Amino acid sequence: MIGKLKAVKEGDGNLLDNALMFWSNELGVGGTHEYSNVPYGLAGKMFTPGRYTDFLGNKTPALGTSAGVVGSGPPHNQLFVSFLQKFGVNETTFGDKHFSGPLPGL
Repeated sequence: MIGKLKAVKEGDGNLLDNALMFWSNELGVGGTHEYSNVPYGLAGKMFTPGRYTDFLGNKTPALGTSAGVVGSGPPHNQLFVSFLQKFGVNETTFGDKHFSGPLPGL
């Protein structure tokens, strides 16, 4: 899909330059249905490319013990607020109102 978006010329660049692709898996570990360490992937030039962010931080739980684990990294809610704001939606929260604002540095 990324290749196809890059192949479509748009303005001075291509369609991927002006798009946001978001990919996520439903689970972090499918065999045990873990909901921690769920991977996200972004493509496009709406945000700074070549960046890696660990939303869970350094408190990764042992396999099978994800319930109630809170990491030290930023909440993923801020990533979704960043999406909204990039598309012109004036919101400061997504989901839990305690996790407000966009993800810093995007």
